[in-house]
Amino acid sequence: MRPLRIPRGRLGTIPGIAILLATLVSGIARAQTVTLIEQCPELKSTAGNDTDETARSVAGVKDSNPGSRKLAILKLGQSCDRRAVAPLLESLKDPDAEVRTAAVEALGRLGDRSAIDPLIEMIRDPDWKVRTAVGRALCSFQAQTSSYAALNQLVSNLDRPVSDEGDMRARCATVLAINQLRTVNFSRKAILFLYSFMTDERPALREIAEKTALELPKTRNGAHELIGLLKISNTPDVKRRTAMLVGRAGLQDAVPVLEEIAAGDRDASVRQSATEALAMLKQKNAPGH
Repeated sequence: MRPLRIPRGRLGTIPGIAILLATLVSGIARAQTVTLIEQCPELKSTAGNDTDETARSVAGVKDSNPGSRKLAILKLGQSCDRRAVAPLLESLKDPDAEVRTAAVEALGRLGDRSAIDPLIEMIRDPDWKVRTAVGRALCSFQAQTSSYAALNQLVSNLDRPVSDEGDMRARCATVLAINQLRTVNFSRKAILFLYSFMTDERPALREIAEKTALELPKTRNGAHELIGLLKISNTPDVKRRTAMLVGRAGLQDAVPVLEEIAAGDRDASVRQSATEALAMLKQKNAPGH
């Protein structure tokens, strides 16, 4: 299985937001690879008037109906208009979680960097669907500050253990988003956090993490980083887990490294895992499979 190659500057589209969120609501367990948001090339700075589309949408974010507010927010995200930034930032405080989610996605689409710090603050939002959107939006900026926050504040379980299934879904979705970044600086650490999630004592949470791991080879950086872990990791558990993962995922590019490990790794359990992974890959590569 070859990794999904995402052309630069084409990392997801705003019409796909509703589909993506619907998938995430039902859980990462159905294995949809998370893409980044295609940001506006630039923001317009038009003065406008009270009757133009952006002005009507700005007024709409104050509507009493949450559905109407969401629709107005979606239009603001599509507007690529600088006037949309301030009302969207205000919408991050909306009492309705779906409205806050829409505002996060819209700010990710606009790409104005003044939104990065407010989005980082949203990492502590009580709703996991909002946090899922935050992880994706932060990564879409392709900026050191936002990517670092996504990894070390949203994904990391060093200071905040995973609380429940929703929390696991938000963290796992962000692991996949991090592996879509143009830089690989954060990818391997995100994968190691994912491995720690796969040891969770709660079966339902562990399943979410395991199925997310199978999506890694489809991301921009995942296949390269998994093969890298096989090559350089000094931790037998990491090598065993990675070997079995690439075997289950059908990552044929890992065959040469697995063969080397199976023939010469000093840890017998690692050699056995590599051998089993090679058997899986051979079976997946067999004609008619």
